[in-house]
Amino acid sequence: MKKSLAIVIAASLAALAACGSGSESSEGPSSSKPVKITVANLAVTNSAGLVLGVEKGFFTDEGLSVTIKDTPAASTVPSVVSGDAQFAFTGIPPLINARSNALPIKAVAPAAGYPEDLSTSQIRLIAQKGGDITDVTQLEGKKIAVDTLYQLPHLSIIQALKSKGVDPTKITFTEVPYPSMTEALASGKVDAADMGDPFLSQALAAGHTDLLSNGEGFDPAATQVIWIASESYIAKNPKIVKAFRRAVVKSNEYAQANPDEVRKIVPSYMEGTDKVADKILLPQYTTTIDQKVFSVYNDLLTEFKVTKKSVDGKEAVAQE
Repeated sequence: MKKSLAIVIAASLAALAACGSGSESSEGPSSSKPVKITVANLAVTNSAGLVLGVEKGFFTDEGLSVTIKDTPAASTVPSVVSGDAQFAFTGIPPLINARSNALPIKAVAPAAGYPEDLSTSQIRLIAQKGGDITDVTQLEGKKIAVDTLYQLPHLSIIQALKSKGVDPTKITFTEVPYPSMTEALASGKVDAADMGDPFLSQALAAGHTDLLSNGEGFDPAATQVIWIASESYIAKNPKIVKAFRRAVVKSNEYAQANPDEVRKIVPSYMEGTDKVADKILLPQYTTTIDQKVFSVYNDLLTEFKVTKKSVDGKEAVAQE
C-alpha cells in the first residue's frame, strides 16, 4: 500500500479501536428540537456548497445545527470512524481504499465533480510559461508534480492522460505541496504541475501553459468528492442522515446556480483566496452520486497496487 494512503488507514483503524459503542438517538431532527452535528470539512472549493448552505439556513431548515470543523485530508475519514465528527468530506478513492481495508464508512451525499465545461476545470495540469512543454504528448519521460501520490488529483490526472493516449507509467510523479508548485516549475525541478486554486488561478493569470483538465476521461460532472459517515451512525440515525442529505442537495443546487455567492464565501474558510476569489475556478456542485465513477478509480487503484480488491459502488453509498 502506498505511504500516504497507509497513514490514513492506520489512523482510521486506530480510531475504530478507540471508539465506543454507545447508542445514538433514533429521533429525527426538527426546528423545535434541532440535532447538533459536527462536519469535518476540507478547506477546498469542492466543499463550498455545504459551507454556503449552512450560511443560507438550509441545514437549520432540516433541524440540523452544524459545527464545521476544519480538518486535514488525512484526518477526515478517521474523524467519522472515531465519532469526532458525524459527517466528513473525502474523495471517491479514499472511500474505496478505506472500504477495501474493512473500514465501515459509506458515502451519504454528493459534494462536487469536475465541471461539464472542462475549460473551466478547477484542477489542471500546468507547464512553465515559455517552456518546451506545450502539449501533453510531450510529457512521457518527464516529471509531474502532484500534491499527494495516489490521491484523487493524482489518480484523476493519470486517467486524463490515458484518455489522451499518454502512457502515465512513462512519467515520474513527485509530491510537491501546492504552494511550492510554481517555484518547482520555474526552477526546473518538475516539467509540469497538477495545480488547484488559489495557486492555479495565479498560474493561469501569469501566463503559464494550460495543458489538461483533470476531468478528461470521466463522464461529464461525474461526482469526485462526497460526504461520508460511519455505517454505525447511518444505521442508528437514518432520519438525521436523510435530513443531512436533503440539506446538502439543496445547498449544492443553490451553489451551482449562484457562483458569485460561492466566490464570496470561499475566503471565509479557505486561506489565500481573498485576492483571487473573483477568478477562482469552481467545480460542478452535484446532487447525485455517480456510481459509475467507482469503476474508474477501482481500476486505477488496483492497477497501481494501492488496493487489492475492488469496491462495489452500490455498497459504498448509503441508500436513500
